[in-house]
Amino acid sequence: RRDEPSLRIKALVELDAVSPFDVPLSRGGPGAQWRVRASYLAATTSLALGEIDDALSRFESITVAKPSNERDERIIELAWMARARIHHDNGEADLAVQAYRRISRDSPFFPEAMYETAWTLLADGRHDRALQALDLLLVYDPRSPIVPEIKQLRGKVKIQMRDWKDAENEFLALRREFDELSKHLGRQLEAKSDAASYFSAVAAEDMR
Repeated sequence: RRDEPSLRIKALVELDAVSPFDVPLSRGGPGAQWRVRASYLAATTSLALGEIDDALSRFESITVAKPSNERDERIIELAWMARARIHHDNGEADLAVQAYRRISRDSPFFPEAMYETAWTLLADGRHDRALQALDLLLVYDPRSPIVPEIKQLRGKVKIQMRDWKDAENEFLALRREFDELSKHLGRQLEAKSDAASYFSAVAAEDMR
């Protein structure tokens, strides 16, 4: 829409009124319970306007805040993720990895942070460290729904390393896993044509 930038600017003004950018979040003030959320929305609005440096400064101000509750803690983690992604897009791999590493293993965003860390390291040509990040992720949650993507990325890393044999083995192993799952699920679906039976069989395989 033609008026979208002006609407974003107006939104930024409103959000800055709730949480002034030049007032540290730790200082609190009226509406203190909303400040972290308002600051995060303001940072994302600034980023959408293409104000990269301003957005980065705003996200940085959030990451130094002291969370008073779990909700704010999650928002601060999202701010670290945002900083990491901006550095990744700017080709600043070291800064991106440092930001991703601020996401602890107790965070629900940890798998996503580790997966994106692997992509950052791969783009920077650090193949061994990219594999280490993916291996850690597989150990952390071997039943994660993105395990096939992790294994596929492992194969891509090994292609980048020109380790053709290991890359082929990665993809063949992944294919065998899918073939086995397909056969196992297929046996349960024999002579079952209704939707309820189909989804019951899928649920039995824990396919989130």
